[in-house]
Amino acid sequence: MRFWLPILALTLLTGCVHPPPLLGPVAASDFQKTRVIKVLDVLRDAAIDANALKPRPAWASDQVTMRVVQVHRAILQTMDAFGMGWQAEVSSALDRLQATLTPEEHGHLDPYFALAKTLLGEVQ
Repeated sequence: MRFWLPILALTLLTGCVHPPPLLGPVAASDFQKTRVIKVLDVLRDAAIDANALKPRPAWASDQVTMRVVQVHRAILQTMDAFGMGWQAEVSSALDRLQATLTPEEHGHLDPYFALAKTLLGEVQ
C-alpha cells in the first residue's frame, strides 16, 4: 500500500500535462522529457530505498537495485544522445528491464513502469 502513495501523488501532479503553448518544438520535447525523467527517478529511488531498508525486503536485492540504477543511467544517456525521438528507445529499455524481474519484483515495481509508459505515450 505504501508504494502506491508516491504513484498516486505523481499521477495527480504529472498526469495529462501539456507543455506551455509558447514553447517551441525542442523546448516542448524537453518539457515532456523532464516529466518522464522524474518518474524514472522515482522508480530508481523506490528500488534504492527498498534495498536500504533493514530488514531488507526479499525482492529488493542488491542485484535488482543495481539493474534498476544501471538502466536508469543508460536511459538518461539515451535521452541525451537522441535529442528528439528518444521515446521508443526508452520504452524498449523499460521493457527489457521488466523482462528481467521476478513476479515479486514486478508486484513492487510495475506501478512505476506503468506510470513511466503512460507518460511516454503522452509525449508527442
